[in-house]
Amino acid sequence: MDGSSPLVRELGINALPTVFLFDQKGVLRAVNARNSYEPWIRKLIAQPNAP
Repeated sequence: MDGSSPLVRELGINALPTVFLFDQKGVLRAVNARNSYEPWIRKLIAQPNAP
């Protein structure tokens, strides 16, 4: 998000939430996946369950 946007300034937005994605084993797979979380989730769901 561009901080110079009039809407951003008007709403007082100064940061976006961080999105962390973990796999089934608890391994961190992505940080700041705001723009690409859907492909990551599909990929992680398709992985077989670990015993």
